[in-house]
Amino acid sequence: MKKVRSYILTGIGLLVLAGALVLSGTNNSSAKTPDDVVVVNTPTNPVPTQAQGTTTVAGTVQAQQAGAWSVGLAGTPTVKIGNTDASPVLVRDVENPAKQPYMQVLTFSIPDGMLQGDAILTVPAGKHFVIEYISGLSSFNSLSFGGPVTYGALNSDIGGLVYVPFNPPTANGTCVAGQLVRAYVFESAQVFVERAGLTGAQQVKVSVTGYLVNTP
Repeated sequence: MKKVRSYILTGIGLLVLAGALVLSGTNNSSAKTPDDVVVVNTPTNPVPTQAQGTTTVAGTVQAQQAGAWSVGLAGTPTVKIGNTDASPVLVRDVENPAKQPYMQVLTFSIPDGMLQGDAILTVPAGKHFVIEYISGLSSFNSLSFGGPVTYGALNSDIGGLVYVPFNPPTANGTCVAGQLVRAYVFESAQVFVERAGLTGAQQVKVSVTGYLVNTP
């Protein structure tokens, strides 16, 4: 009986060992390379991703500022202003920021028998005179005189004449003038007026208005 039992136990052990070998071979034969997985999502439900390295983005990108932005320019860039005449760029005078308002009143006496009277406009030392407006008044132009004052003129020392016409006389013989101009006087300028006739003496006042700037 002992021998029979020993044979039985030995047979069971062999069967268990054989089964283990069979199972081990089965597991090794079933192993294989994993397949690729393809995820199909619609454009409205994309798969979240994280960029690695340099990424190119196509289409319309919307960004929202977080905190203060700081923008800098490297090197010496060239900036082109493309404003039109209807929308000019605002500028200011940085060479002479403190303009000094200035006006001179000149009195002319036109003697009997003369058509013109003249005077010299002088500019303070170390200044340039920028003239913006010239006006005139003659209250002695009655029709018994030689005729009304017709115009005034300024001859600047930098060349060129500026003419300012007088209006026709009013009922009491007064003539006035007023005109916006742009003229420059560096040291002095001749100013004169002329009338239509020669008879009698007349007086005319001319105001020259603008501003002074310091000589560079």
